[in-house]
Amino acid sequence: MNLLDKFYSSFMQEIVSRQLANEDGETQEQAFTRYVLDLLSEAGETENAAVAFDEKALGTSKQHKINGFAISDNYETIDLFISLYEVEEQVYTVQKSEVTRAATRITNFFRKAVYDDYVNEVAESSEIFEFAHTLANYGELKDNLIRVNVSILTNGEYKGDIPDNAEICGYKIFYRVVDIKYIYQIYKAKP
Repeated sequence: MNLLDKFYSSFMQEIVSRQLANEDGETQEQAFTRYVLDLLSEAGETENAAVAFDEKALGTSKQHKINGFAISDNYETIDLFISLYEVEEQVYTVQKSEVTRAATRITNFFRKAVYDDYVNEVAESSEIFEFAHTLANYGELKDNLIRVNVSILTNGEYKGDIPDNAEICGYKIFYRVVDIKYIYQIYKAKP
């Protein structure tokens, strides 16, 4: 068993432990997202990150999904996070089609939140309401926003191409995949 396989095994056990310890009854995918956001924050790759799950319009071309977000203090950058999480015994390979679908879903969320009346479709008590409200209505964010970083988080290994950068009404969107190898590198670098 190589080092990545050993890490994967303990990592998956940690996700299950975190899920069971959470009193709000979160899913393993949410526990995974929270753990990876904590690692990315500790590594200085994001700030103010929050887990907020929302998924709608499944089975349609407008389906969207988001697992977390972060807004920089100066409102110049937004980080969006979407998780591809599978319960597997060993490291598995993530297909390019899954990454492409994830990129489309999170981009659909951003487009709906910024330009549609999506905030009015969300319950005020949901985890995503405040973020959707900020995207739709906060002038300082719209005036200052320069960059949207999309991180596709996965506990699998991805060897394919990263989706091409996009632009939605003047906002530049940059994609990356944070797979189990990347997570392992961040974990190893922790002090």
